[in-house]
Amino acid sequence: MPKPSVYSDDDIVSAALALVRREGPEALSARSLANELSASTMLVYTRFGSMEDLRTAMVRQAYRLMAKLQFEPRTGDIFLDMGVGYVRFAKREPNIFRLLNETLYRPELSSIHEGHTAMLVERLAAHPLASGLSLDARRTYFLQGLVYCHGLAHLCHTEQYRQLSEDDLAELVIYTGKRYMEGFGRVE
Repeated sequence: MPKPSVYSDDDIVSAALALVRREGPEALSARSLANELSASTMLVYTRFGSMEDLRTAMVRQAYRLMAKLQFEPRTGDIFLDMGVGYVRFAKREPNIFRLLNETLYRPELSSIHEGHTAMLVERLAAHPLASGLSLDARRTYFLQGLVYCHGLAHLCHTEQYRQLSEDDLAELVIYTGKRYMEGFGRVE
């Protein structure tokens, strides 16, 4: 009879994220993860079936990590907090942020990405400027803010912006977010 695994699915996902955090998404393989866990590659396939199934579990966990930062109150405004959290996540977790971006265009993972977006759009219903909007208009409001934050999140890893602290980046999001909301309030 085979010996039961001492690793839970969560342990394996956590180890895989630790590997990606340290070495980047390209370092992830069944062999590298097995080495990380001091186990056999069969562990991955026995618990997850495939590396793609493991990657799916990793993406789910990565979004949970990002959501914690996006829901953390920092500005007194839930829309701005979402943007600040997004950029802070990219700054703190550059390789996990890359993992999420590399999986954006994979059809088998689109429901995870959409689920995260839907959760944030729903949360915006409590925002004064978005509370009276239809779901489609609220989604547009969110996505327009995301465009700016996503660009800033990528820029914070370039030579020109790498030196900016999380507070510096938060100030950029807050300043631009407030201008966006002021303009949005006049348009509606």
